[in-house]
Amino acid sequence: MSTERTRVFYTVGETRIETVLSNKDNSCIYSGKTFEELQKEYPEAEMMFLFDASKEIEKAMAKRWSDPWVEITEEQWNDKLNCLPPMHWHSGFFMMSEFMEGNYTGVLAEHNFRYFEATRLADPRNYPEYRKQIVKQFNF
Repeated sequence: MSTERTRVFYTVGETRIETVLSNKDNSCIYSGKTFEELQKEYPEAEMMFLFDASKEIEKAMAKRWSDPWVEITEEQWNDKLNCLPPMHWHSGFFMMSEFMEGNYTGVLAEHNFRYFEATRLADPRNYPEYRKQIVKQFNF
């Protein structure tokens, strides 16, 4: 399935597509419902290319899951460290190996013997930025 030409029914602001449309007649490839039936079922949705819907979904996930950092206890930090195998352990940071949605998961950090948690994009290349966020938010 090429994302450049695949059409979907998507509601802007949601973190999922409603359905994938046939390139032949814009019907649902799963249920066979016509375009008109889909419009009635999903009145807020619009037809767009999957590639474009994917960009909108990423924006919606970032908005939904980018919460502020919270300070937690060392015991809470250790509990999370020991409940599942951590991902991307590096320089006092690790990520939970269980995801919230898409590529978003719990990120935990230790900084100056204090402990923090937030939901973030699961990309360890962001650790320097996450540290800057903590320093700024907690006035280090």
